[in-house]
Amino acid sequence: GSRGRGAAEPGTVGSLDEPGTSERRLVREVLSWDFLHLLRQDKHGSEKAGSLPHQARLVPIPSTFPSIDAFENCYEPLLLEETRATLVQGWNSREYLLYQCAIKESKIVKTEEGDEFVECRADLVGDNLCPDDHSAAARDEDAAFYSAFPLPRDIVLMTRENPILEGNAAVKKCYFLAYLKKHDDRNPRTLALTVLARGHYRGTEANEARDDQVRRELCAGGIAMVDLGDEGEDETKGQGGDWFISRIATLTTLVREHKAVFSLRNSSLAEEILDPSASAPTFAPKKIPDRLLTRLARSHNEDQLKALLGAVKGGRFHLIKGPPGTGKTSTLCGLLAVLCQSHGFDYDRAFASMRIDEAGDHRGGSAAGAQARRQKWLKASPWVAQVDPRKTTPESCLRVPKNEVVTVESSREGAPRVLVCTPNNAALDEVCVRVAKTGLKDELGYPFHPKIVRVGVKHQISEEARPYSLDLLAKRRAEEGRGGDIFVHAREVLRESQIVFSTLTFADSTTIRSSRLSFDYIIVDEAAQAVEPTCLSPPV
Repeated sequence: GSRGRGAAEPGTVGSLDEPGTSERRLVREVLSWDFLHLLRQDKHGSEKAGSLPHQARLVPIPSTFPSIDAFENCYEPLLLEETRATLVQGWNSREYLLYQCAIKESKIVKTEEGDEFVECRADLVGDNLCPDDHSAAARDEDAAFYSAFPLPRDIVLMTRENPILEGNAAVKKCYFLAYLKKHDDRNPRTLALTVLARGHYRGTEANEARDDQVRRELCAGGIAMVDLGDEGEDETKGQGGDWFISRIATLTTLVREHKAVFSLRNSSLAEEILDPSASAPTFAPKKIPDRLLTRLARSHNEDQLKALLGAVKGGRFHLIKGPPGTGKTSTLCGLLAVLCQSHGFDYDRAFASMRIDEAGDHRGGSAAGAQARRQKWLKASPWVAQVDPRKTTPESCLRVPKNEVVTVESSREGAPRVLVCTPNNAALDEVCVRVAKTGLKDELGYPFHPKIVRVGVKHQISEEARPYSLDLLAKRRAEEGRGGDIFVHAREVLRESQIVFSTLTFADSTTIRSSRLSFDYIIVDEAAQAVEPTCLSPPV
């Protein structure tokens, strides 16, 4: 394990089953903790540096880092300390769940790093035993599901006895933390659990007598679970007996933060993040279209306009700071308008190179030829008849409509795609709904509504933002009879959306990663409310 290790070793990112991944590194460390000892520490206020190995490595965060190794060695112990606090708080939170379970299968798995894990399949027995069962208060079916069962990436405490019974000393004899890798999609009561085979430290010191405890408890020669009795007691007592599983907290956010820290090593942004003062413009500055800038000047003050102009100067990072009430949300909407038009269309050049198809039964100098030519121009220029081309073509970002009688030669790139992130769902929904209802300004300064989508866990999206959720938009496509799998529709919705709204942690979800989207710009709203590794998750 990583106990007592000094410098962090370079790691890759990936799942728990892959060798050398950041997730396995984090889980290996957490499963080595004596959880009841952490609770006693918290109860008596005896938290002291060094009680866990990572706490001896805690250092102040510098403004610059000399190397990737220094960055990883600074942030990893901070993330582990955040994990420790999350577990302690989770024990007394309303998310706590308690189930009895029976172990059906177990096996020892050896890793390339030399660690041994016990992987077992457990079936939940009966209902939630927590006296304050909050799942009934869930607002919908999905919320009830998420609150009623342990979920993948949850940390659970396994005990032989009921841990919430007052004065149950038997709990202290046999307990350890487990990581929930996954559950059966068809039956959430069947769990796949991972436990560190060597068990945890007793308090702060290694206890060799406990090193084989997990093997004896979970495997018992590969037959069943057994109790650890006093010396001389029948070791096979309790074979096939029930265990108790207490859901403490989820590690989903922490796993993603840990992954972000170790992903920086392979990111093109590494140099600027390690030393922001050395950053220099790395792409050609963009010009805000004159008409758009004129319209924005009417609704934004001088400082807000400076922020918008600074965003397209060419730097890879741009910070907009302002106290509450200074119009940051209005600036954000203006910024979205600017970024959505950053691959601007050169109208003068486009019209100069517009070519009308001359094929047809007419001669250039005849009246019939002139009439035919006029009809073609009208068809190629719907705005002359006061028809908004953006409403007649699905490509709302392309301001010159496609048609069969005109060829427009232009170097215009595809419409820019923007990812908008916030630390929490409430702030994200507010921005999403505002953009959806009021729209943005196009390069001519007129209102337009870009295609947007809100991604995230369904029950965490507000009622106001739910009409723009990926789940609902994909389902609507399927109901329209377009055919295909719902997941195919979801990928199509994502790929067609110009603005994607996601929380910082969900930006690293399978939903977004599997779509293989690339973003031209990433906006992090309320960035000061998030820790640095969370902000790193989308860009790296």
